Amino acid sequence: QETPDSVVDPSFCGSFTKSEPTCMMHHQRPKKMVAFEGALTGRRYLGCPVQQDAGVNCGVVEWVDGPWLEILQRCLARIWDM
Repeated sequence: QETPDSVVDPSFCGSFTKSEPTCMMHHQRPKKMVAFEGALTGRRYLGCPVQQDAGVNCGVVEWVDGPWLEILQRCLARIWDM
């Protein structure tokens, strides 16, 4: 899954310290990130640590938060459309 635009959240950032999961292509520990894009805004995820401009990025390795409620997704999408 493609990596969404992200924002730094000091309470959830850095490398994931457990041995699993790893990104499929690079076999590296994922980075902790927070989505900052459309209906995904605020959702935390573990993403490929390879910078997108430095080669192929695997994208989202694993979502930490479940999907937002439908009403919240619609509200976030409307705000981003403004």
